[in-house]
Amino acid sequence: MIRPTRKLINRTLRFALGAVFLAAGIGKLATMDRASSDDLFKATVGASPAARVIFCITEAALGCWLIVGVLPQISSVASMAMCSAFLGFMAAELRKPAPRECGCFGISKPAATTGEARAGLARSIALNVGMMMAAGELLGSSRRRTVTQGDQDVPAAAEISSLHAS
Repeated sequence: MIRPTRKLINRTLRFALGAVFLAAGIGKLATMDRASSDDLFKATVGASPAARVIFCITEAALGCWLIVGVLPQISSVASMAMCSAFLGFMAAELRKPAPRECGCFGISKPAATTGEARAGLARSIALNVGMMMAAGELLGSSRRRTVTQGDQDVPAAAEISSLHAS
């Protein structure tokens, strides 16, 4: 039986978070030339194909960075910053009388009604909040140093103080 350790949980969170960014970057890149590209992604990044391609590649690169796990603190901060920016744009769009669809993972078919667009934006906001929580957990857990003592993970500072006490 696999015992969920902090290391396994962190790897799983990093992989899941990275997979979402990677899928979003590839999805946007794959559907960038669709006729229904009047979405929040196009409005945010602009109509320039070069700017949109650079944005997609950057988002996919962030996903790969998270999956690989090099410098996890910095990649966590970068993902939190990107999610915060996305949240701001989506929340502003949700307040409009006729919001555009998100376009987070590319466009498969345009939203038929304003209600569909709002529901899609609400789902994207919920996903972003979850992603920010995962990135925050990764950032916090990568900053905590622990040592294994028997079956327990003990903070390193407590281990050092117990050594000095004996």
